[in-house]
Amino acid sequence: MAGVTVAASVRQDDWAWVPLDFPAERWTSEQQWAHDVGDALAGDVVDDRERWRAMAATVAALPVPSADVVARVWHTAPGTGTLVVGHVRAADDEGEDPGDLALVGLRTGVVQRMLGVEHPRLAAAFHSVGVGETQDGVALGVLRWSGVASGTRVTLEAMHPEPPRLARASAAFAALFLALGVDA
Repeated sequence: MAGVTVAASVRQDDWAWVPLDFPAERWTSEQQWAHDVGDALAGDVVDDRERWRAMAATVAALPVPSADVVARVWHTAPGTGTLVVGHVRAADDEGEDPGDLALVGLRTGVVQRMLGVEHPRLAAAFHSVGVGETQDGVALGVLRWSGVASGTRVTLEAMHPEPPRLARASAAFAALFLALGVDA
């Protein structure tokens, strides 16, 4: 399976790339990552540092939902009021029906909308919007984008119990999906 790439065109200020495990890069622990990222997101607003550190710690501690997750992103765009985490998955393409992929990982769910997406590097791309329930009984809004290149299916997903937060972050996630590709 090929590796996932991110085009330089993605607006990096909107995202914090979250290590899937620690130690990672220059951080020895989740707490160190949360401290550094929280301070960076708070910027010059000293009163916001603890709030951002606490949110970052929550994000860093999230379990990785499945073995095919290759990246975790946190939508952190200023002024959006969002705390939405997304996962990038990469798996061998097995020709699955997009309708079956739209609700993967949920106990129950309904696809409310599914649209084809023109993607510069991925074929058979689609975007789906749905609602579902996790194995633990948590109700979630679900956004997924998925496409295929070089035999690899790349999926970007975001789930949240508050659909309005997902809606505010949707355009940024769509732009991130368009920046994804696969190493040939």
